[in-house]
Amino acid sequence: MVLRFHKHHLKGLKLQNILFVFVLVSFVTPQCFDYLIPHFRIVIYIMRIIAISLFILIYKVSFPNKNDHILYFLSFSIILFGAGQSIAELIKTIDPLAIRFVLFYSGFSLIFIRMLKKNPKVIIKILFYLLGIYNIIQIISVAVFFPNGMTPWLGTGTSKAVYFLGGKNQAFVFMLLFLLVFSIKSISDKGKVPKTIFVIISIFIIEGYILDSMATVVCLELLLLCYTMDVAKAHKLIWRILNPYILLLIISVIFGVFCIANSLTDFSRTSAIAGILYKYNRNLTFTGRTFLWQQAIHMFLKNPILGGDGEFLIVGISLNQAHNAFLDILCKYGLISFVPFLLFLLCFSSAILRIKNNKRVYVIVSISIFTLLFHCCFEYMDMYVMFVFAFLILAITKGMINTNLKVGKTV
Repeated sequence: MVLRFHKHHLKGLKLQNILFVFVLVSFVTPQCFDYLIPHFRIVIYIMRIIAISLFILIYKVSFPNKNDHILYFLSFSIILFGAGQSIAELIKTIDPLAIRFVLFYSGFSLIFIRMLKKNPKVIIKILFYLLGIYNIIQIISVAVFFPNGMTPWLGTGTSKAVYFLGGKNQAFVFMLLFLLVFSIKSISDKGKVPKTIFVIISIFIIEGYILDSMATVVCLELLLLCYTMDVAKAHKLIWRILNPYILLLIISVIFGVFCIANSLTDFSRTSAIAGILYKYNRNLTFTGRTFLWQQAIHMFLKNPILGGDGEFLIVGISLNQAHNAFLDILCKYGLISFVPFLLFLLCFSSAILRIKNNKRVYVIVSISIFTLLFHCCFEYMDMYVMFVFAFLILAITKGMINTNLKVGKTV
């Protein structure tokens, strides 16, 4: 009888994991399919509805325990964020499909909550393999289809090329997620970060240089420095300042300096910062991004509560994103979604305080959060990827707490 129970439990666990993979693939989808497959968005919506329905029908719906304040407020902020988007879109466009935001975000959160309660290590393991496959295919697509990408009909050149994971700047978040998962899995299994992490980061940096994505290169070089200091046992130099709240403050200061510097004509022409950027074929407008940010702010001010239509114009080219995740949400959906988004950021960045006694893991997770937010200052962020990142942080902290993990602690 006991043997039968264990077999049944094992089969149920495998089915749950398969459904979870299906959920992940339907929500975190490589961007190339949007261009390669006609009406792909409709296919994805159907896949998401099927995935959520199957998961909820087969397994009981799990709600966060009120004692777990971080998970409770994180999931609440995600659902509230989706509700804000749905309300904003319904009022502005009168499109009933706008309800999809709150429905998809709610289902996505509830599934992750169940997985976190059952076995958070499974989330880490599944993400390790899925993100590994994604990044391998991305590297192959760059090697085969560079410089015009997999969709040459969109135009030639690296700025318009689309590869497996999307445009030249979209792959970074998948790189960052994989490096984080790979590091934590290695620390959990072997007690240390393997030296192969340097090879992987170097390959990603080369990919960033090839695609002319300076945001990716800068963020990866920052990560490389962090891992180098980790191997050199240099935690005392950095681990105290890598507090999530301090990192959020640093992000705000950096963004403010860039905006002020761009507004000062003389400074933008003669400063040392401008000289450094010029060497990388950049300037203090960050390839026109500051113009988009100004448009986003004006759009937000016209309708602070619900936001505007999200259409931007630069050099006669129409764009649908502000090249800044924070301003993009603020101008498109207004305060009704931006406030829950800030609560979301506060919740998932606060989660790492649970593991601050494990200096190695604390530093790796903190620097990953920092580079993610830094990248968000210059690029649009797929919100489902952001949510996966947040739940991954919770899986790391919860897995360590539940198993009393002590590996990787600096002596």
